[in-house]
Amino acid sequence: MRRPQTHHRKTRRIVALAGSRVLMIDTFPTSVDSLVDTPLRIKVVIIAGVAGVGKTKVGRCLAKNLGWGFSEGDDFHPSENLNKLKAGVPLTDEDRWPWLERLKGLIEAAIREDLPTIVTCSLLKESYRRFLLDGFDSVRAVFLTAPDHLVAERIDRRGPHLFPKELLQSQFETWEEPKLGIVVDASQAPAEIVAEIKKRLLLAE
Repeated sequence: MRRPQTHHRKTRRIVALAGSRVLMIDTFPTSVDSLVDTPLRIKVVIIAGVAGVGKTKVGRCLAKNLGWGFSEGDDFHPSENLNKLKAGVPLTDEDRWPWLERLKGLIEAAIREDLPTIVTCSLLKESYRRFLLDGFDSVRAVFLTAPDHLVAERIDRRGPHLFPKELLQSQFETWEEPKLGIVVDASQAPAEIVAEIKKRLLLAE
């Protein structure tokens, strides 16, 4: 395994389009030492799971730990989806596909620009997972799971949010057990979850 010799630190960014909006992936100062050459270097990690399981907190912690970019998947929802969620109306497959198209574009851009990135996305169904993962050797999915009561407690504690707690049951009902990626117990502390993800995906700091 070869590491670059330089220790120069740099910050990179990427622009992604979400309809009429231009979104920036949050980036952290990145040491090129963190970009270890491997036969199939991972460039995108999707942190998935139902609302309230801790995707954003874990995703941001992992991105900061690795010096990677971070993108919140909810930022890519079309305005129609946001309005439905705020009104307490569950999203349908028809609602989610345009959102998933945007996320796929984000993933393609991150790979094309060689910008290692953490992306959050619920990925409730196997069909959604196949859509975002198939054809990308450098993309991995991490599914956070926790007891239903713990997820509900976390949603109660987080206060005002895009996703109202009244819709949580609809996500539990839509959720399909993952056949791809790795599953991590989200009842652990964020630092422990990050350490487990790094170990199981062989991610270097």
